[in-house]
Amino acid sequence: MAKELGFIPLTTHSTDVPDYPGGYVPNNMLYIPNTDEEDYNYRNCYCTASGYGSNVNLVLKLDVDQTKEMLFLARKVKVEVPKYGYTAPLKDGLVFFSLNVPDKAYFPNFDDFSSSQFASFVNHEKEENLYPDLTPVCYFELKSEETETNVSLDTFLVGKFIYLKLLKSVAPEINIDVAFFGVNGVCFSLDELNEN
Repeated sequence: MAKELGFIPLTTHSTDVPDYPGGYVPNNMLYIPNTDEEDYNYRNCYCTASGYGSNVNLVLKLDVDQTKEMLFLARKVKVEVPKYGYTAPLKDGLVFFSLNVPDKAYFPNFDDFSSSQFASFVNHEKEENLYPDLTPVCYFELKSEETETNVSLDTFLVGKFIYLKLLKSVAPEINIDVAFFGVNGVCFSLDELNEN
């Protein structure tokens, strides 16, 4: 029986910066809202601590039954920033998928990336395979006045971990505020894959 697409349940595996005091933790932005619930993202934002407004690295993992080997197939990435009440909404970032926990030694190599640098990296990576554990998924940008962006992937992509790099906010000298980060697709176990 075919599975319906939906937001994949995610949780934080690691991050390299402290969060803003008062409960503004990374898992806030991973909360999948009930469609009837209003303003979910403005009560539950993720905010980095003061002084961490650029090149923030997070590794996310599936928030599912850990007794089975689980993977995801993804089709779209969605990012939302708060519309009001926060000083430093996220401006742009990078997304990678991986079957293993990404090597933190890679992270500084993507500091301050632009869309053109990412496009060049993707083409170069196809030829050189310098980062065999990382699948580049997308560069995203929220332009002035935009509060959300959706990036459709060219094809379904598989992964177990997500490396999310928050490049900078609209006020990088302050911090970064994110309302929602979600990946649309399906989860499946290796057992299910072998059965089909």
